[in-house]
Amino acid sequence: MKYDIYTDGSLLKNGVGGYAAIITSNGGYIKELTGTEKNCDCYRAEILGIYLALSKLKRKLQPCDEIVFHCDNISVVNFIQQKRLVRWNERNWVKDNGDEVVNADLWAYILEFYEKYEMSAVWIKGHSGDKMNEMCDKMAYEAAKSVKTKKKKKNRKRNRYGKTLYEKELRTATNF
Repeated sequence: MKYDIYTDGSLLKNGVGGYAAIITSNGGYIKELTGTEKNCDCYRAEILGIYLALSKLKRKLQPCDEIVFHCDNISVVNFIQQKRLVRWNERNWVKDNGDEVVNADLWAYILEFYEKYEMSAVWIKGHSGDKMNEMCDKMAYEAAKSVKTKKKKKNRKRNRYGKTLYEKELRTATNF
């Protein structure tokens, strides 16, 4: 069986990442998935979409199944197509230049499927009108927006009238 998996990630300014995956097979929907992670980066959000889809399909997959990812992040597509995962694993998750592989935990999980199933990736230009990519983009963004983050309160001292001391000092200084 062939599975087409559309994935996307979204990162907000507050560091919350949202990710989404739409799993299809033989042209029909199987599942729409979303998730979030705080303190995320844009690549991690993109990869988490793939991770989420694979973890959902894990029990359904048969050895002869084909998995095709459709992603608007060219780097993620290249990592899969150019078999970098295999090279990184052979080098204990160290790149050719000696740097550690970022998000190695997710890539290691994906590699388990890479070795068992026929996997490939197709690049889709983002925001180009591809229906499934646009759906994933919206789902990922909405997921990220759904996370409530606490705003840090500024540690200001207030006088008995509720005004900050800085405001009162400024007003006093200008009323000379």
